[in-house]
Amino acid sequence: MSIFYGCNLNIEIFGASHDELIGVRVNGLPSGLRVDPDSLATFMRRRSPGYDELTSRRREPDVPCFVSGVKDGVTDGGELCAVIDNKDVKRSDYVNLNHIPRPGHADLCAWRKHGLDFDMSGGSVFSGRLTAPLCIIGGIVIRELERRGITVKAEAVSADPNVYLRTEAASAMRDGDSVGAVVKCRIEGLPVGLGGELFDGLDGHISRLIFSVPGVKGIEFGAGFASSAMRGSENNDGYAMRNGVVCFLSNNCGGILGGMSTGTPLEFRVAMKPTPSISKEQRSVDLSALCDVALSVKGRHDPCFALRTPPVVESCAAIAVYDIMLTDLRSHELGDLRCSIDRIDGRIAELLKERFALCAEIADFKELHGLPTLDAEREQKKLSALPDGLRDIYAEIMKRSRELQEERRRNG
Repeated sequence: MSIFYGCNLNIEIFGASHDELIGVRVNGLPSGLRVDPDSLATFMRRRSPGYDELTSRRREPDVPCFVSGVKDGVTDGGELCAVIDNKDVKRSDYVNLNHIPRPGHADLCAWRKHGLDFDMSGGSVFSGRLTAPLCIIGGIVIRELERRGITVKAEAVSADPNVYLRTEAASAMRDGDSVGAVVKCRIEGLPVGLGGELFDGLDGHISRLIFSVPGVKGIEFGAGFASSAMRGSENNDGYAMRNGVVCFLSNNCGGILGGMSTGTPLEFRVAMKPTPSISKEQRSVDLSALCDVALSVKGRHDPCFALRTPPVVESCAAIAVYDIMLTDLRSHELGDLRCSIDRIDGRIAELLKERFALCAEIADFKELHGLPTLDAEREQKKLSALPDGLRDIYAEIMKRSRELQEERRRNG
């Protein structure tokens, strides 16, 4: 179980690669977000294994089942819980790996932390399989952002711009090896000023979620690391007026300055390491026999798992953006509600002013006819007819009315 505590959203991922099921719980989603099964299925399939010759042969349909939080195709504002059945599990592929840590995997660290009986088959809780539940919430949020005119698109490319990634991955697969890649992401339609300074930066929020994805080794926004070799005059994005609007002349900042969106496309690149599970022989150790061993990892593995990572990166970016947006949306919503309260308060004040003005006339009438100021029976009858929550308020109003009448009668 792993939990992301955001500004407004709390996301819990549970399960493991070879458990019966994996899933996600989300708190903080507003009601009314559309959940379209067909659109979500199409999005999920981009990440699923078994649908491409260059992906793992593990066949998982990845159809989410919503346990709570969705009613009649929209979110209901409560905790959203969705699960995915693991249908194609092969624990037998990992029997010979007990106590032999696979290079590039979390095995050694996990066994040192949890003990040698900790089940690491399929990568366990450290597996990229756990990005499937993340894509459930990602797919929902992406649709909501699109409704607001914001698009999030990612693609995997070779780190070498002169090499076609799929050709590179196919060659590595034939050699029993794997390759890394870069996932480029671009977000368009963001308003200016989304995010904030220091710990509230939009780029930091995105990075935090991106680094939850297994295999991520780095992230850069705009010119990124290349900007460290530039001069300020090269790296700074100049401004110009175009049809009365301030425009950026370049986008080395990647759409973020001071942790805030600039209104230009937000662009970042994610470095993905090669798939660590390879059939090519590697050096390892047997932690039970305490000796060196040669290891060749068998089973069904991607020669380049970055090929299935774009929807995961899109999900992380969309969740980060929407999580921060919710603060502004709820602030505006609260502001609208408070404006309505202010309007009502104004009407109440006018009515009270009219009510107290009548008190002067009532005081004159009672003085003329020798009637007492307090009519206890009438006041009690009126208070009894009111709901409990209003009795104390009206008791104070009546008390103030009596005081005004007494002042009127004393002053003639």
